[in-house]
Amino acid sequence: MGRIIAIRGAVSSGNPWNVTAGGVEAVSDTSGSIPGATTTVTNTLVVTAIATSLPDETSTAKFSGWTNANLTSLTERTDNSVTAGNGGGKYFSPYGNPRLEDGPQGEHLPDRLATETAKFIEANKDKPFLAYLAFYSVHTPLMSRKNLQEKYKKKKEQLGLQETWGDEGDRKVRQTQAHAVYGGMVEAMDLAAGKVLDKVKALGLEDNTIVIFMSDNGGLSTSEGSPTSNLPLRGGKGWLYEGGIREPMIIKWPGVTKPGSRCGQYVTSTDFYPTMLEMAGLPAMPEQHLDGMSMVPLLKGGNLDRGPIFWHYPHYGNQGGFPGGTVRDGKWKLIENYAKKTVELYDLDSDISEKQNLAAKRPKIVKQLQAKLADFRRETGALMPTPYPMYKKQ
Repeated sequence: MGRIIAIRGAVSSGNPWNVTAGGVEAVSDTSGSIPGATTTVTNTLVVTAIATSLPDETSTAKFSGWTNANLTSLTERTDNSVTAGNGGGKYFSPYGNPRLEDGPQGEHLPDRLATETAKFIEANKDKPFLAYLAFYSVHTPLMSRKNLQEKYKKKKEQLGLQETWGDEGDRKVRQTQAHAVYGGMVEAMDLAAGKVLDKVKALGLEDNTIVIFMSDNGGLSTSEGSPTSNLPLRGGKGWLYEGGIREPMIIKWPGVTKPGSRCGQYVTSTDFYPTMLEMAGLPAMPEQHLDGMSMVPLLKGGNLDRGPIFWHYPHYGNQGGFPGGTVRDGKWKLIENYAKKTVELYDLDSDISEKQNLAAKRPKIVKQLQAKLADFRRETGALMPTPYPMYKKQ
């Protein structure tokens, strides 16, 4: 397989996607086993590391909706890099970004990134390539194309949808999928992704191109406009509940994945590196992808005996989340709240909404999972939160 396209939707996107086409659908996570990391940076590291591992004849490119000075050095092996930021007209040209040439007045950023990606694919259609398309959408600031916003405003009225809210900690959490601007932003990204896939098909590359699509964390439901709902999952972006760490993911691998198939095995973002290496017929590099495992057995319809995966989130978040750690092992999920010194235990097979805390009823499982989480922190040198000595309670 000579070509790979990796598409990532940004941090306000997530569970509202209703996706069924193309390959194995699985769950992923926000930070994998890298303490304090997020998939936004992790995926860039992964794709750049893969780029350095590819044969010299392979063309690589990153098309990103993020401006981060630290990413400049990470793209030295990539042949092309288009990075947009959140300045000027934000989602619309003029962008006010020295690293992105302005398009026509009012040009929409998702479409621009898709156009650049399609150009790269066409220019490299006769040789292997790796294209990483990291949309800024859908992310704050909440801005939609006017025609799409109006479309979803009318749809909300036609369906008679009302705003409904629940409680998560001290935050209100959206319960209804009824935000017209957000709907327009999701569709715009969907159309942009389709533009890239249409180019692949038009060039006759569809049967020899792997496509990977995922989000980097759950939908934004408890702050900054709370534009989306993650029900039946609890919480959202910035939380250790499933609404924050379970994302949509689709992999289309022609001749390998079965269209419309689904996989219930959990995977993590650090799995991308070893997976793409194996897809490309390259040797594993275990000294680099320390925490990841190749998903190829799952994509071929088999099983993956991976054991537990971990999350480490040692700080408060502006979405209302608390400093904590999580371990998922089979059906069991344990959450430690570092601030309150409490634990929660959920059976995700029977309680995907995390409503029944079983910690008091299953102390043996709690003890086992806490030990695994403690071992993980020790092995990785994970930093723990400490009291701020200058803090004065209001």
